[in-house]
Amino acid sequence: MNWDAIGAGAELLGAIGVVLSLIYLAAQIRQSTHQTTLSIQAVSTNALQQIVSAAGTFNLEVARDPGLAELVVKATGGLHTLDAVERLRFWMLYGAAFENHQNAFTLHSQGFISDEHWLHVRTGRLTWSRGRVHIERTVG
Repeated sequence: MNWDAIGAGAELLGAIGVVLSLIYLAAQIRQSTHQTTLSIQAVSTNALQQIVSAAGTFNLEVARDPGLAELVVKATGGLHTLDAVERLRFWMLYGAAFENHQNAFTLHSQGFISDEHWLHVRTGRLTWSRGRVHIERTVG
């Protein structure tokens, strides 16, 4: 056997090794991409569940507590109808709702909540905001 034949065989084995390495690398990248996609979907689902849960808890608290329900109804008549303690309770209640919507907005901006789900959350916020605007107009 001459050295040219040995060199050609070594080059062939080297080329086969490179091709096999590229195939393995492509498979690893595909698997990693799939795992990343699944992780992003899990984070998105978890984020949406937390927002829905917080909104549900908020609504349930108002529904369960006649005092809170009366406070919200009274506040829609204008902040001037509330005494100092009621105004504080109302703004704490409103602040909790606002923080939940702020979290939803941030998660939507980062791509963790779809446009469809954000529209649902945003519509709820606008309904609440309309009540807030009405209150400000009544006071002002």
